[in-house]
Amino acid sequence: MEAYKQEIIMLITATVATLGYAILFRLKPSRMPFAVIGGLVATVVYLVVRVPIQNDFVTNLVAAFAATVYSEICAITLKAPTTVFLLPSAIPLVPGSALYWTMDRVLHNDMDGLVYYGKIASQTGLGIALGIMIASVGTVIVRRTLHAVFSKNAANSKNK
Repeated sequence: MEAYKQEIIMLITATVATLGYAILFRLKPSRMPFAVIGGLVATVVYLVVRVPIQNDFVTNLVAAFAATVYSEICAITLKAPTTVFLLPSAIPLVPGSALYWTMDRVLHNDMDGLVYYGKIASQTGLGIALGIMIASVGTVIVRRTLHAVFSKNAANSKNK
């Protein structure tokens, strides 16, 4: 149990942060549990991928991809916009400490620290953005393909 203390703390803080974000932006109470689960999905994927890969960009890309796919599924199932679930789900991935330390290094005129923390913040942000874009584009392609296939099948069955 002691070995996973940091991961448990991350899961708890991700849950609270996601819930707080959902409350702050007045998400409907019926949708809040799904938003919180999305934050947990992103965090669990991040924690699982982080161990073998140890790369901020790839880890956040995969976690954001998973959060986006989850959000797309919730959007379809609950008939709501994807962003209702995606924004709260992505909150745990935001590189808060890296951004803080980047700005701190700017104020202290520490260029080495600025480059170090700025690189982490940039890689994390780009990973999140690219993960969301890949999953979103993939979802559109899958939806259009399924629509085309089912439209052809429906048209063929009417002609018989």
